[in-house]
Amino acid sequence: MKKHFMLGVILILSLSLLGLAGCAYLVGKQAEAGSSIDFEEINLYVGGEDPELVQWYEGYMQEKGIHRLDKGDYTYILVSAGEKPTGGYILEVTEVSVGDDIIDVGAKLTSPPKDGFVITVITYPSALIRIPQDARELNLVLEQ
Repeated sequence: MKKHFMLGVILILSLSLLGLAGCAYLVGKQAEAGSSIDFEEINLYVGGEDPELVQWYEGYMQEKGIHRLDKGDYTYILVSAGEKPTGGYILEVTEVSVGDDIIDVGAKLTSPPKDGFVITVITYPSALIRIPQDARELNLVLEQ
């Protein structure tokens, strides 16, 4: 029993260290033009994120378009679809790629099925990601 417990602890610690090593690689390294950037999806309501970040998100989530916040080692990117009349819309970031002076953020907006059952309430589909801090201009490429 003790042997299995120790193996579990060692496995968890090893995986944690690998994850931290991967994060350290991303921070402070600017992507080369023509390449894709790894991005991390952020859920502000899980894990107790920074109150300043939550306030920024809530201030822009209803405004259609792409928004940025440079904070610490990261650039936070919010993509918002604006106001929608029902639930069932899904907005997801599919790709982030860089050019010489621009970062293209690819996103896909999926509408609910025409004959589907959805809640009748105004919603604001949005997606929040972060990348290593980068000062290049953002360009939204929205697929519908």
